[in-house]
Amino acid sequence: MTNDSEKKDNGVVEEHEHRVGDDPSPRPHSEEAEATAPPPQVLNHHDGPNELSASKRFTLVAIVTFTVAMSSAGLQGLNIALPTIQNELGISETNLQWVSSAYSLTFGCFLLLSGRLADVYGRKRCFCLGISWYAVWTLVGGFLHSGPGFIVTRALAGMGASMG
Repeated sequence: MTNDSEKKDNGVVEEHEHRVGDDPSPRPHSEEAEATAPPPQVLNHHDGPNELSASKRFTLVAIVTFTVAMSSAGLQGLNIALPTIQNELGISETNLQWVSSAYSLTFGCFLLLSGRLADVYGRKRCFCLGISWYAVWTLVGGFLHSGPGFIVTRALAGMGASMG
């Protein structure tokens, strides 16, 4: 690099840096050069490698909708069957509330932990594990014939629902 010094009319010295191989002469502006230049790229945050096709978006929306409905049914759907559960499983009136509360309590308590697990191990893996966990314990609870066992399986199903 070379430094050139120029003295202006007011006595101030101005330095210019030129790189080797650079042409210090100014280039004339031409409209032809602008017309042939490629247009500037506009970055769009919606375009990219993570864009989902329409069928994958529909599948994703269907799965998430089903999961939300499943979780809501787990919280509220059982309330209709509480009198029948009380008679069939021999649960006392005071312990009947635990059938609904066990699910809600574990769902709420494990929600933050499930979010952290999703951060560490991945959302998809955590989601699939939670849905599987929920399905297994709901199925086991459906075949039990004891009140305390049913309450425990409802609590375990709530853990899975918090991951889903």
